[in-house]
Amino acid sequence: MLACLLKSTLCMGVLLLAYLFFLEKEKMHSFNRFYLLGSIIFSLIIPLITISKPIPVLTEIPVTFLITQGDTHAVHSSISSVAINNSPANPIPFLPILYCLIASILSVRFATNLYKISTRASKNPSVILDGARLVLLKENVVSHTFLKNIFINEEEYQKGAIENELFTHEMAHVSQKHSYDIIFLEILQALCWFNPLLILYKRAIQLNHEFLADDAVIKAYKDVPAYQHLLLDKISLNSNHYLASAFNYSVTKKRFVMMTATQNTAAIVLKKLLIFPIIAIAIVVFSSSQAISQDKKETVKNTPMTKQVPKLRMYPWDLPITNQDGVSNELLAEYNSIISAKIKFSDNRKNAVSNLSNTERNRLLAIYRQMSQSQRHDASIGFYKRSEPVKKSFPTDAQLEKWKKTADYGVWIDGKKVSNDKLNNYKASDFSHYDASNLAYTDKMKKDIMEQYGLKVMYKVQLDLMTTEGYEKYYKASIARPEFTMFHHITHIGNREVEGRMGIDENN
Repeated sequence: MLACLLKSTLCMGVLLLAYLFFLEKEKMHSFNRFYLLGSIIFSLIIPLITISKPIPVLTEIPVTFLITQGDTHAVHSSISSVAINNSPANPIPFLPILYCLIASILSVRFATNLYKISTRASKNPSVILDGARLVLLKENVVSHTFLKNIFINEEEYQKGAIENELFTHEMAHVSQKHSYDIIFLEILQALCWFNPLLILYKRAIQLNHEFLADDAVIKAYKDVPAYQHLLLDKISLNSNHYLASAFNYSVTKKRFVMMTATQNTAAIVLKKLLIFPIIAIAIVVFSSSQAISQDKKETVKNTPMTKQVPKLRMYPWDLPITNQDGVSNELLAEYNSIISAKIKFSDNRKNAVSNLSNTERNRLLAIYRQMSQSQRHDASIGFYKRSEPVKKSFPTDAQLEKWKKTADYGVWIDGKKVSNDKLNNYKASDFSHYDASNLAYTDKMKKDIMEQYGLKVMYKVQLDLMTTEGYEKYYKASIARPEFTMFHHITHIGNREVEGRMGIDENN
């Protein structure tokens, strides 16, 4: 999240600098309005855009098994459908609270000002003029606009003392809907109050609004000096309505310069074209990149000398790699020596029993932390950080009825395979957790499962249920496990499938 916010802010800054250097002084105000608003939206979404980069696909490592001291427990194949939460605790827990507090204060401030100006518009007399609403105020104020409301002094209006140029200026704000830009920015500032660039964007957009309104007046009356003198006469009045478009904008000098600037068509076209490579560079620099697998068909000779190199992958539960270069051959030899002496595997390597002392276990963990990804792949034993126990999830009566369909669901209750009709002995309230996994089985694996459990029809979804008692046992066992759990790899041997179904995570 922090990386996305940083990328968004940097992108916003680059695009704003491009505007200030290349676009602000050119008479292309409609384009500039679109550019400024578009730059904000573009900067907010660009960190969320992912550019995929293809990488070759190699053979996967499909199986992991848990090892506990003195006993063996296999990871159930539904591990792929269980959310694994190894995220570190928030080191500064008060930050979300601080963010919400300030965002709430700014939101309330915005809503309050919105209410005040709306109330002011509704409680004072008004006159409809060309689709706008002239709100007549008793106090002596400079003309200002919000949505379709143009706030003016009632006495001056009755006397006909308000110049036509001022009406034209304010009508331009109304017809071009400038207030919506300001409302958008105010909402964004309340939510992204930590981004100072939004203040600069708001100033640039408000100035551009004045350029657009001034341009409408000049096109209508074609008398720039008279209009400038009129603005100087009005500039001494002050308006405190921060949501409104007002005449006393603090950069009147820039408006005067823009009124007399000449329009260079060639320069405008060139600068517009220059924006596109800047945006293209921003996409490359500030978007996210993701490596995706690229299918490659390669002929592998079926000889004893041919070895297929498995794809090196990082699972969500892997420990961070602290040393990309890995450990020395001496440390690898020590690591494998401890495993060979203290961990015994069954003939099919599905199970393993550990007789490690705490000192030896800690030594293995220390070496494993420093291994490179390739060294971890080659090691028969690995470690991962204990995940949090799955949260309770209570099924409904309708779900329980659906799960009784043998052709659709294979049912496990508290880790034991049972026939679907066993569910008739339970109510939905008897269960504290359920997990339904659509598992990708090969034909051979399906055949083995059907033979093992005497099934006539292979189910489509594997359903794991925990009773209230079973969940309590599972929860206590989960939190009692060591912080770092050992596991051993089981890989494919040539084209022969491993006779193991537990712990396979083929979807990742």
